[in-house]
Amino acid sequence: MANVVERLADELPEDVRVLKLNVEEHGDAAREHSVRSLPSLLYFEGGAAKARIVGFKRLPLVLQELRPHL
Repeated sequence: MANVVERLADELPEDVRVLKLNVEEHGDAAREHSVRSLPSLLYFEGGAAKARIVGFKRLPLVLQELRPHL
């Protein structure tokens, strides 16, 4: 999934930031956002999670699921 996340940053508009978080180092953030399965991709807008993708997905499918929220 790390490769997909890196490529995702190149595919999204410039005003969208793509960040990775190690949940072993930041378990509090994982709990706060109810991350129970890995990999998980969350899309935030205005501080709230607007979309969640759980499990490995290829880049085209991730983009397809995120586009309605952009």
